[in-house]
Amino acid sequence: MFARRVSPATSVGRMVSVAMQTPVRCADVMVTPGDYIVGDADGVVVVPQEAAARVVAVLAQYNDKESKMIPIIEREKSMLKALAIYGRY
Repeated sequence: MFARRVSPATSVGRMVSVAMQTPVRCADVMVTPGDYIVGDADGVVVVPQEAAARVVAVLAQYNDKESKMIPIIEREKSMLKALAIYGRY
């Protein structure tokens, strides 16, 4: 769960579940049961279940490319040189 602020208060006795496994809209994004939610301190993304395999494949390509860029960046001290060789996404 992500929240705007950290609170020591518990929701026990103050919140009641009214539905489960139903679509919800969060910040104009429809989230349906089975979707993947990925988040960290920088933000949250919803990956629809039907797109998950394609997203994983694309992320593997990004990871491969970035892994090859690291030695160039360390050696040349320049991300621009690594981008000149491998290009952007």
